[in-house]
Amino acid sequence: MDHKIKILFVTRGLSFGGLERVVINLCRYIDKDVFEPVVACLNRRGEQAFEIEEMGIRLYNVNPNPNKFSKYFTWFSLLKIIRKESIDIVHSHNTGPFLDARLALLFQKKKILFFHTDHARAFPDQFRYMFAEFISSFRANKIVAVSYELKKQLIKHEKISPRKIEVILNGVAQPDKPSIEYLEHLKKKIFPRSFEFVIGLGVVLSDQKGIIHLIHAATKILQVYPDTGFLIAGDGPSRKYLEEKVAHLGLGDNFVFLGFRKDIPILLYLLDVYVFPSEWEGLPLAILEAMAAERCILSTDVGGIPLALTDSSTAVLVPPKRSDLLAKGVICLLANSQLRDKLANRAKQVFHQKFDVNVMVKSYEKLYLKDH
Repeated sequence: MDHKIKILFVTRGLSFGGLERVVINLCRYIDKDVFEPVVACLNRRGEQAFEIEEMGIRLYNVNPNPNKFSKYFTWFSLLKIIRKESIDIVHSHNTGPFLDARLALLFQKKKILFFHTDHARAFPDQFRYMFAEFISSFRANKIVAVSYELKKQLIKHEKISPRKIEVILNGVAQPDKPSIEYLEHLKKKIFPRSFEFVIGLGVVLSDQKGIIHLIHAATKILQVYPDTGFLIAGDGPSRKYLEEKVAHLGLGDNFVFLGFRKDIPILLYLLDVYVFPSEWEGLPLAILEAMAAERCILSTDVGGIPLALTDSSTAVLVPPKRSDLLAKGVICLLANSQLRDKLANRAKQVFHQKFDVNVMVKSYEKLYLKDH
């Protein structure tokens, strides 16, 4: 190969979330002897943008202060980056970047490969977005879905050709397990008092994640196991409402909201049960991180989650929006340490087989090189 293949990853930003971690992991683990990654954040940089720059990868903040006029010209700024960097491959992530990248490539004469990853949303989406993605799909070399369930949704609701869609499962890196001494120090730093059990999760605090159902479940869990702490890591639009709900229900002594954290893979080791009450999903990295950390998982059976976890074999799965079943599942798990250990161990085995970050990155590399 005469030169490295320049690939431009296009995203709205690099705030806290699974989509953003996929972009960062692709940049970190992609074969640098073959590819040279560049990143374009169309809106704000986000809290995790520093990781890209620490790798020595160029990062463009295309439209840091978008208004009702400037957002219509984001594609033109993106086109200038594509030309300046002599990009060979454009890889967009989710709707806005997909449409801006498609528009930019309309005015680019050089042959450029175009890939897009859909990281899932609630379907049916707004008609104008689904129609725009259907039109844009004709220019894309491949549309990547992060689960087989999402592929079905794209075919059903956006009428995208099945031949256009490739399923590549998300992957995360295996974290280094911290020492027992460090975990004890961390637990004392986070919680106002010692708890017999700790359950929780680390996600963006949005309505989608269903944390309100965990809060309602907590009232039942604490009736059986009153010495239980609830750890909620992450930030987002629902945080204030969730904190107010916890206070209103008188659960403030048992709940800790940590806000945005860079050390969530470490925090997972504090949990006896990782509870994921999301209402809809693609294949969330949060679940994969819990599997990698060998945590016992209780999750809703939405989106691609049943692809990663099997009820009663590698996790406990319940329907979404059912706080009663969340509570019942947690109470069952807290009562049986052997069951928790068995589920956690089996989930970690599945992680190594299917969801290690290197498996994901190799799949993307194969996709890029197939048409190059």
